[in-house]
Amino acid sequence: LTASLGGPFIVVTHGWLVAPRELYLQPEYLPGGDLGALLGRSGPLGPAAARFYVGSAALALEAMHSQHVAHRDVKPENICVCADGYAKVVDLGFATRLPDDGRAHSLLGTPEYLAPEIFLAEGHGVEADVWALGATLHTLLLDAHPFGGPTPQHVYSEALKGEVFFPQNLLSPPTKQLISAMLSREPAARPTAGALWTLAFFSAGAVLGAQQPLEAEALRQRTAQPPFVPRLRSPFDVRHFERGDADDDSDESGDDGEAPTLALAGGAEADARELRFQAPERACSIEELERAAHIS
Repeated sequence: LTASLGGPFIVVTHGWLVAPRELYLQPEYLPGGDLGALLGRSGPLGPAAARFYVGSAALALEAMHSQHVAHRDVKPENICVCADGYAKVVDLGFATRLPDDGRAHSLLGTPEYLAPEIFLAEGHGVEADVWALGATLHTLLLDAHPFGGPTPQHVYSEALKGEVFFPQNLLSPPTKQLISAMLSREPAARPTAGALWTLAFFSAGAVLGAQQPLEAEALRQRTAQPPFVPRLRSPFDVRHFERGDADDDSDESGDDGEAPTLALAGGAEADARELRFQAPERACSIEELERAAHIS
């Protein structure tokens, strides 16, 4: 499945090796690191940067969904930055080609990005990826999950209530409109990955720092300006995968010594960082999710 998927926004698998008990994949190396690491170093991303990365991921999901494939683990850690600053969706370990009825029934994923139809074992399709991308957009903008809690049970309970966490005056109306639509409780009410481009979030002036619209074709043709282009010391540089403040992050500063501006304007970054939820962000096994959701 991994090798059969293609496109400029999905990680490329160059080959694989089959051992008696293991399968080793050789994906391309994306030296800019994942967005989870970028969040850890820079704090909340600015709306223009978040729009760029979510738009790239939406194009990846659109390509996957057109082949009836669901990713099922979309989150900042599974969106990586290429050497040219563009982003690709990675880690297709949970991806599956959906059956004829368009529904899978495996219980797996990362709790903070899990759609209700998954943890309720109702059967899920590609709409679950849209939910996860909406939760990802919220996390990129605020460094906080839309539905928080110390355990998966708390996260699921908040998600079922449907009250998305929006700090006052930090997000524009088009941004909140998009996130709310993507986090609709009913899968059929969510926009498809391809339909996201019709919403105001991608229009000119809809978000702070983006006076021009972001169009899907500009990403496909790679004419849009990336918000972050990694500086690499070598083709094997792994600094950008580090979490937290790295000692050598000063290499990414401009000539005036100031770090790249990726956070929300004004004091929003400090406010958002205080709102971060401490909840597990690793992908859970089926057994762990069953215990958390009390599903036997």
